[in-house]
This record gives sequence, C-alpha cells and structure tokens, in this order.
Amino acid sequence: MEGPDITATTTAPSPCTGTPSADPHAMFIRNMEALFRFDPQLAQRIDEIPDEDRPTCVSTRSGHVTVQLNSGNGKTFLHSRYDPIKEARKLIDTVPMDGKFCFVVFGFGLGYHILELNKRLEGDCVVIVVEPSMALLSAAMANLDFSDMIRANRLLILDRLDKAGIHERVKPYNTLIMLGAQFVIHPPSRILADAFHSEAARLITDLFAYSRMTLLTLVGNAKITCRNIAHNLPKYLSTPPIDVLNQRFRG
Repeated sequence: MEGPDITATTTAPSPCTGTPSADPHAMFIRNMEALFRFDPQLAQRIDEIPDEDRPTCVSTRSGHVTVQLNSGNGKTFLHSRYDPIKEARKLIDTVPMDGKFCFVVFGFGLGYHILELNKRLEGDCVVIVVEPSMALLSAAMANLDFSDMIRANRLLILDRLDKAGIHERVKPYNTLIMLGAQFVIHPPSRILADAFHSEAARLITDLFAYSRMTLLTLVGNAKITCRNIAHNLPKYLSTPPIDVLNQRFRG
C-alpha cells in the first residue's frame, strides 16, 4: 500500500466531523455508550480527553477527514488526503484472510482500515488494535461508528505496554488466536509510535507463543490421562466399589 499523500495542497483544517454532515457529539456518545459497557476503564481514559486536545481534522477530496500529526520526520498524515476509504481498502486487500480468526492491527488512526477489515470478517473473529494515543482514539470515536463492532465483542483496543494486563485482556480470545492470527500494520501509525508498536508486537508474539504452549501441554496431558485410564480399565471393572466398606469400621 502506498503511504498517505503528504504533498497535496493543504486545505483549511476543520473540526473533527467525519463527513461534512456528521454530528461528532452524537457519534462520540454512540461509540462511548457501547465502549463503557465492554471496556469501562479504556472508555474512561478516552472520555477524559478534552475536545480541544483531539488532533485537528483536515477535509479530503472524498468528503471524509484525515489528521496530520508531528513525527520524527516532520508532519505525517494518518490517512490519504484524497480518499481515506479507498486507501483503507488497498491496505486490507493485502491482508491474508483465509484461516484467520484474530487480527492484530498496529495503529488505530481514525479507524477507516478497522471498519474495512470488519466488513470482510465472517463468523467468530476478533480485531485487536494497538494504539497508545487517547487523543487520537477520542477523535476516531467522534468520527466513525464502531458501536456495532464493540457490541459484537469484535473490537479490543490495547493502549498500554503492560504484559500482565495484555495477557488478562486477550485471554478470552485465546481460542480464536490458536485457530489463526494475523498481524496488520498501519504504516503511518508505525511511523508515529515505532518504539511502542515494536514492543507491543514483541509482547503479543510472546503471548501467542505462551498460549500455544499451554494448549499443547493441555492436549499432551489429556492424551496421557486417557491412556492411563484405558490401561487401568480392567482393574476398575474387576474391583468392587467402595460401597463394600460402608459402615464396616463404624465406631
């Protein structure tokens, strides 16, 4: 996927309103109502961000918005200045989907690629997004509708590099992870927080390895248990039950 265009002529910044006719306040409430039900701690951190601290949105030619943030190389647009949705489709077109049930996305941005990925999921799947910026998440929640994803328990957002916390939050999805997991990188987000995303990738990779080893150990022990039961079955069948000792030693 080509990186977001940063050379096009800049238009005047506009408030974070998604599309020109969108209501950011209503959209934010809709998303946060769902998030408070499923992840109240993260919802509280996002809700504490003042509106004025959200990154300023810039209109695109398609009528949607993008954001421009400072990076080590100057200014970086998180989405195309021309058509963020078309760009999101190109990114997700490169993601292997067959046999995958868990998608770990590094970088939320405003979430165009998150919604595009969700459109292509079938059956039981989960999208785990790694994103450290509460201000950016606040802007995303004010622009695009993630409420259905959240209510369907298909969206998990990790914002902290806490090994124990990551293990605890990802634990409910271990089965989906074992069935097939895929990493997805949002390039502009990686540019903005490369160290964070690199460490997050290491922690999540370790988690996947640990979960796999736990499953293999469980299966291995189950085989041993079943074999031992089978070998002892003749003894079980030929030995009287403990009922014969009932009250034999009373008093």
